[in-house]
Amino acid sequence: MLGVGEETPSRFDLLSMVKKHSNLLGKTVVEEEDASDVEMDGQFWHDVFDLYFVRGKESKRRQDDDLLFFVRKWREHGFNDKNGVAPYFVRRWALELDKLVGESFSEVDWRRSFYLNMIAHTSYSVTVAICSQQVLRNRQVGQDTPLSSIYKIVKTVYASPSRVNFHLDSKKEVETTPAYPDICFAIDDFDSTFDAVLSNGSGCI
Repeated sequence: MLGVGEETPSRFDLLSMVKKHSNLLGKTVVEEEDASDVEMDGQFWHDVFDLYFVRGKESKRRQDDDLLFFVRKWREHGFNDKNGVAPYFVRRWALELDKLVGESFSEVDWRRSFYLNMIAHTSYSVTVAICSQQVLRNRQVGQDTPLSSIYKIVKTVYASPSRVNFHLDSKKEVETTPAYPDICFAIDDFDSTFDAVLSNGSGCI
């Protein structure tokens, strides 16, 4: 897929290549009659995964998160954590993909693994804004006016295939459980962020 000495493609080029070769993007269920489509070609997805997340990180010296997610084949395990088997496993980046996965190679769904890592290695932000009641009323009645805010805060959030369960009883430890195929977004300093929104919005009308 990539010749010796060639640079790995950009994110845009990679997604364009995937889109060009696949007719099933957007489908959540792939039917067996679609088996001729590249979506069903495990070798294609393995090579794309290797190209971008393994060799691409090395060739461009990218400072991405070095955790890689590998989704297990859902027909074997399902998407729930049954019998202690999580729907995915995690490895730290290494130079060779096949050695990185090791004996778990045969149970990896490369298509879903590619998309999960594409999501997990993307930067996101969340915006919380406080607006006046009048501005919101104007918006609701269809007035084409800018949604100006009294106070706004923008925070970086991180995508993860796991969720953190907080217990009201402080004696219990925070529990992290698999959420895949759902994706959760975490704000590291959400306590101080929430306090900032409350303090700045307490006097707003």
